[in-house]
Amino acid sequence: VDNGKTQSVLQQSQFNGISENNQKQSNDNGRNFFGNADNLYHSIRETFDAKNEVFFYKLKCESLEKENEKLKQDVINLEMELDEVEQEPEENNFISGIVTQFKQEPQATVQFASELINNWLKPKQ
Repeated sequence: VDNGKTQSVLQQSQFNGISENNQKQSNDNGRNFFGNADNLYHSIRETFDAKNEVFFYKLKCESLEKENEKLKQDVINLEMELDEVEQEPEENNFISGIVTQFKQEPQATVQFASELINNWLKPKQ
C-alpha cells in the first residue's frame, strides 16, 4: 500500500513538473510572441512614417519645381519687357528733357524744379 502511495506521489510530482515546465514554456512563448509582435509593430510604424515623409517631400519638391518654372517664366517676361524698353526710341518730351538736363547739370535742374514747384503751389491772386 505504501509503495502505491509513493508511486502516486512520484507520478503527481512528475506531472506537476511537466505542467510547470509547460506553463513556463508557454509564458516564454507568449513573451516571445508579444515581443516579436511589438517589434513588428514598431517596424511597420517606422516604415509607414518613412513613407509618409517621402511622400511629403515629393509633394514639396513638385511644388518647388512649379514655383521655379513660374519664376523662370517671370524672368523671361521681364527680359522681353526690358528689351522692348531698350529698343524704344527716346522721345523728346518734357520729362526726358529734364532727365537729360539733370544728368548734365544737377544743381541747375534742382533749382529749376524747385522754382517750378513753388510757382505751382503759390496761391493765385
